[in-house]
Amino acid sequence: MLKSKARRRVALKTAALGMVGGGLVFGAVPAMAAPTPIPYTCGPDPANVNATPTYTFSMELAGPVTTPSPSAAVTVSWRVAQPASSPLPAKAPMTQGAPVTAQAQVSASGLPVGSVTPTAAGTASAAAAVTANGALPLPTMAIVLQPTATGTIAIKASDFTVNAGNAGTYTCSPASAGQGPTLNLAVATGSVSPSASNTTGTPTPTPTPTPTPTPTPTTPKPTTTHTRTVTQTPPGGDGQVTKTPREGAATGGGGEIGPDGRLFLAVGSVLVLGAGIGGLYMRRRTVTPRG
Repeated sequence: MLKSKARRRVALKTAALGMVGGGLVFGAVPAMAAPTPIPYTCGPDPANVNATPTYTFSMELAGPVTTPSPSAAVTVSWRVAQPASSPLPAKAPMTQGAPVTAQAQVSASGLPVGSVTPTAAGTASAAAAVTANGALPLPTMAIVLQPTATGTIAIKASDFTVNAGNAGTYTCSPASAGQGPTLNLAVATGSVSPSASNTTGTPTPTPTPTPTPTPTPTTPKPTTTHTRTVTQTPPGGDGQVTKTPREGAATGGGGEIGPDGRLFLAVGSVLVLGAGIGGLYMRRRTVTPRG
């Protein structure tokens, strides 16, 4: 018994989640009429200009994804698909990219849609080359209207004309009166998003940021530097060395440091020589006899 109740609760929760998910998905689908096969007669026939063969096109009208609001332009797409068998043929070969245009008149009722009658127009290009009697590319037509009130607009499409240049021009009408595609489009007043800008004319005060105090650097006191140059004067007063250290190195600077020793030797030699000569002279006088 408990197991059956638990299973029932799980099933109910699953169903509820499925309904919520379905509402979210289908809520985003644009208003549209499901594709419907509708017979149209299109002429003139390439084989017989007096004949108007019947072609069963798959047609649908698709509105915008969001609900339109009054005074806003609304675009509804009119899609026309060729039948799988016996399509509307091209009267002559078409190259890839060849243009095809379509135009139509539509009717709108239920709400005023402005002073201009809604029209439908579209242009397509051949996706690939088309041979003669091949399926003629049919463009999707855009229906532009502008409702001026809230409510529901009933849009009904009817005749349309296709122009493919050398490949042919066709005028197509519903095989039975009133069989064209229709769409009921709801128009409601939407909420207006508040504007972020100030529209009252009063300027909004802008808060002024408080300036951050900047620390003032402390200026250091100037330091006075006194420089003294001390020059030591050696004994003698003239800055020259008057005493040669014992066993000093022979620098060869004899002429700069005092009298040369050779002078003393020369003077001594002259004195010794003079003394010797004087001694000999005095001895000679002593030896010579007096007459």
